[in-house]
Amino acid sequence: MRVFPAIKTMEGFVRTKIIVKREINSTISTWCEYLCLGRGSLKKYKAYAACYEPLAEAANFYDTDKGIYKLPAMIDGKRVKDIEGTWVVGGSLNYYDHEDFTEFDSIDDKKLINWLNFMQWDEQLSAIRQYIKPDDNRMLRNIFGSKKSIGLTETELDTYL
Repeated sequence: MRVFPAIKTMEGFVRTKIIVKREINSTISTWCEYLCLGRGSLKKYKAYAACYEPLAEAANFYDTDKGIYKLPAMIDGKRVKDIEGTWVVGGSLNYYDHEDFTEFDSIDDKKLINWLNFMQWDEQLSAIRQYIKPDDNRMLRNIFGSKKSIGLTETELDTYL
């Protein structure tokens, strides 16, 4: 059985996007870990490795006559998602400690790249890139140059940005 430390729920995210899922196997259990992207609290984005909560042992829901699992929609008020290893999982996607996430403002942020390498998600940078919108302000300033060089006042330029 996998021991789950205190859970920190990613509440406060307006949206959370699952980038990719991978199965983790240990000598005693199997579970899925999800690379997620959401809004950061200190920076624009947060990338984090999360798991669903274990809700009950899967064996409790196995129908021996039919040879299938009959899962309820909810367990203890939490939505059932799937079976992972020997557990029925669901509820919220959660991370477990400070190493399971990083916050960043740009896809090129060294902190993000280092974190992805540390978490062995380094091949997923291009997948994250699909969900990060370019900094529109910076792009327009790069296209148009400085305000003076294009003959716009601060207010006029800001209406485009």
